[in-house]
Amino acid sequence: RRHERINITFKMATEATRTYHSTSSVYLLPNDELEHQRLDRQSECHLAMLHGQIIRAPLPNSISTALDVGCGTASTTITIAKQFPNARVIGLDLSAVPEKTKSRAPSNVDFIQGNFLEIKDDFSIQAGSVDYIYARLLISGVNDWPTYYRNAFTLLRSGGYVENHEVDHIWFDGNENPIGDEWEWLKVFRSELKSKGLDPDAGSNAAKYMREAGFVDIHQQSFVWSFLPDQRWPNSIKIGEYSQEVLRPFFANEMVAKLLHGKISEEKVKEYSEAIMTDLISVEGIHRKF
Repeated sequence: RRHERINITFKMATEATRTYHSTSSVYLLPNDELEHQRLDRQSECHLAMLHGQIIRAPLPNSISTALDVGCGTASTTITIAKQFPNARVIGLDLSAVPEKTKSRAPSNVDFIQGNFLEIKDDFSIQAGSVDYIYARLLISGVNDWPTYYRNAFTLLRSGGYVENHEVDHIWFDGNENPIGDEWEWLKVFRSELKSKGLDPDAGSNAAKYMREAGFVDIHQQSFVWSFLPDQRWPNSIKIGEYSQEVLRPFFANEMVAKLLHGKISEEKVKEYSEAIMTDLISVEGIHRKF
């Protein structure tokens, strides 16, 4: 389990212009071109934050099948495929992978559209056939982590690896002290996530879910996801810039506003959005753990 930065002009769209998946999943975020741009930029920032090494599991060169769950624009799917050219690499997502991505994907990549939580007997990936399962930032879409990890355990060969890069919705100051106890919007946001079955502490709870599913030899690493660029964490400067330019307004105007729309007054939603824009630059060294 890991924790959570790019350079592109990013303009927030209105709700009326956004598009979303049409499945039964509770996944909150859009699936349009604007979101593809954000995800690609975020992926570049994660690469820098992780010191240029996305895959942290000690995989042998001989793996034959890898699965990227919630692959989005498939940037990591393609990274895995290039690193393991003799393996079949599958990108799975609720929404179709962009055509421009498909056109540049290596020949050892396949894409499947579906929900990993709804694996059935006719799922096109056979039980016990996968060497490596990767996922990143499913905190906004997985409302049943025990099932997620049980499904991963079922698909993996004996000795296979599951790797999850995840966060908690908790922020820290530069001295590693948790902050946000006084942020009303954060309390309401976390509560509403829980009401949908989502876990706002999915990163911290990952090891527990893995053990319950039967996994052994569990290793955890933690990285700083800056929300303000800070020289103390040079590998996180890029994601700190991204967090200020893109993620902070996205979080305020897309994630929180969409989640709370209709649950509280529009005036309160606006108040929370404005508070987020202020709070997430209010403390020196503010960051999340990835």
